[in-house]
Amino acid sequence: KEHYERQVERDKLKMELSEANGVKLIYINYWEDISLDLIKNKVAEEYKKRGISIYLLNDLINKYIDKYVSLV
Repeated sequence: KEHYERQVERDKLKMELSEANGVKLIYINYWEDISLDLIKNKVAEEYKKRGISIYLLNDLINKYIDKYVSLV
């Protein structure tokens, strides 16, 4: 239980710091299978909400995800 409470506090701090610094957190639920497609879709949903061009998103995703995957 103590571990859970510490995690809740860390999550709360992360949310507060993100909001204070203009960073949008994108959450992945524990029941979702993490994949590149899931991440791309979550980011695309957020772009759509903010009215940001999805064409820019595709370029950014391809640039950074391909770079990250090559490091793993």
